[in-house]
Amino acid sequence: MQTSLDSLNLANRYLRSADHIAYVTFPLVKDNRLIIAVLENLNNSVSSAMDALLIHEKKNRGISIIPEDSELKRQTVAAVANKYNIIPDELSLVSELQDMVAQRKKSEMEFIRKDKYILWDTTHGKIREITMELMKSYLIRAKPFIAKINGALKNAK
Repeated sequence: MQTSLDSLNLANRYLRSADHIAYVTFPLVKDNRLIIAVLENLNNSVSSAMDALLIHEKKNRGISIIPEDSELKRQTVAAVANKYNIIPDELSLVSELQDMVAQRKKSEMEFIRKDKYILWDTTHGKIREITMELMKSYLIRAKPFIAKINGALKNAK
């Protein structure tokens, strides 16, 4: 099992990758497939940060078990959120990212139109447009969430 600091370092690495792709690589290359790379890195980052927090809580006997299901993990983090000053908006970010990744996996068709990456679920007729601006707004929301977890775990050494 990973330690909380290993998971935290992994979360920071994914966050740096997402940030670099969004603000450095994308403006140079202008390839809209990079939108998905940012989405995947952001989702991995917040998931690893949640794992780090849950491992830390289990080690300090704040929780008894770490759930396997991502929704149960999010609910467990929500239960200890006040302790780490994590606001509901940051928890909703986790849900939104996980939903987007899940929708991408279930999507029957993906394509690029103009500056948007489009996921199309033909069975339900749902279309979801993902833009780099949306990913940048998620990055802006994810940074404080991960910074709070960084601060809590690094101070607890």
